[in-house]
Amino acid sequence: FLTVVFFLILMSTSQGQPLPHIDSLKQAVSNGLPDNDQLELLLEISGYYYFSKPDSALKYATKALELARALTSTECEVKALGNCGEALRFLGEYPRALKMQFEALEINRKIKDLQGQGRSLTFIGITYLDFREYHLALTYQLEANQIFLKSPIKNPAVPFNLSNIGYAYDL
Repeated sequence: FLTVVFFLILMSTSQGQPLPHIDSLKQAVSNGLPDNDQLELLLEISGYYYFSKPDSALKYATKALELARALTSTECEVKALGNCGEALRFLGEYPRALKMQFEALEINRKIKDLQGQGRSLTFIGITYLDFREYHLALTYQLEANQIFLKSPIKNPAVPFNLSNIGYAYDL
């Protein structure tokens, strides 16, 4: 539990200060960059705002999702769905957050992206933790952990996932 709390505090304080370039990123989005560049900027801005301004994160992630779908960019669509889901979770809109996260999981399974599946399962588990559905949270966190353990790529999310598993057991 303390690890999760520490991580959230660290992330919220590190993102509480405006990035020197966040205003220039927002300006670049509105200056009519090529669609692919604009999409990457929208994803970066939405990720930046998760903890400090989830409503802004949702606004930018929704724009990114629309653009990713228009460009048929599956990788960016999954990122945008994840960002939307996390923003909605921080806003306390758990059913909508889960809808987005499950959609990302479905796409990750379709394209056989194991790391993406692990990330989606982790976020689903965290949302269920916040929703106080501890058994479901644990189910998804354990599934994510199994994927991470099987993967030849070392994922930095593993300690975070393990701390969430411990937290779910504790609750």
